Amino acid sequence: MFLIIDITTKNLLLACFSICIVNLTILFLYDFKNAKELGINKTKYSNKVNNTLLKIGFATFVLSFLSQYIINASRYAIDVLLTNDLQTIFGIIIMPATFMGLLCQYVTQPVLTRITQNIKDGKYTNLKKLILKIFAIIIVLGIITFTGTYVLGIPILELIYGIPLSEYLISLLIIIVGSIFYALEMFISTVLIAMRKTSLQALMYLGIAIFSTFISFKLVESKEIIGASLAYFATMVAITLVLLIYMIISIEKNIKQENTKIFETK
Repeated sequence: MFLIIDITTKNLLLACFSICIVNLTILFLYDFKNAKELGINKTKYSNKVNNTLLKIGFATFVLSFLSQYIINASRYAIDVLLTNDLQTIFGIIIMPATFMGLLCQYVTQPVLTRITQNIKDGKYTNLKKLILKIFAIIIVLGIITFTGTYVLGIPILELIYGIPLSEYLISLLIIIVGSIFYALEMFISTVLIAMRKTSLQALMYLGIAIFSTFISFKLVESKEIIGASLAYFATMVAITLVLLIYMIISIEKNIKQENTKIFETK
């Protein structure tokens, strides 16, 4: 629907509005109908319940919001310091990075239930093994993506957009490596949210957001496009390492408790 309206009307606002219409249509004609068949009924409005949900979900909202800011910090710096032409070029070369995010979702979504179940059952040793397996898959996919981008990335982007981009190959490859860390960061954050580790995680994202703002403006001012790529890379590495350390500490602590319970049972 978005594509059809965008092509026929050349109006991006109408095309975006069509997404809302489609979603609402599916909600009322499909979701509500199936919810009733599954026995999911409306509950009485409760201000107390809503306030509780707001408190529980607020930290997740903060870290989700800051996550989006961190990803786009380099763009904001370019928007302030450089020209629209360079903003367009950076937007083009950072686009393949979203591919890694999509791959990460395809890999992690099917195992979310297993992650949650292991946490619920206190089986953190199994959770650790599963996490290592997903890490290995993401890294392998990242290497394949990097190789494909090195060989075909610039030619494909030039074919699509019709502008010369060969001088930005290094910047593109830096972004792709950064996107591998971005995929790992998304997965780690998902695990931590499943473990109900959201409040401290939100503070970590706030700290990285400040760091990202500073380094983005500094590097974009001095090195322009490649500086923006380096800022993106540095930000993704920083947030991944911080979350990884937090996750390792949390999991190892629970594994220790798990082993203690097993020993006491024996």
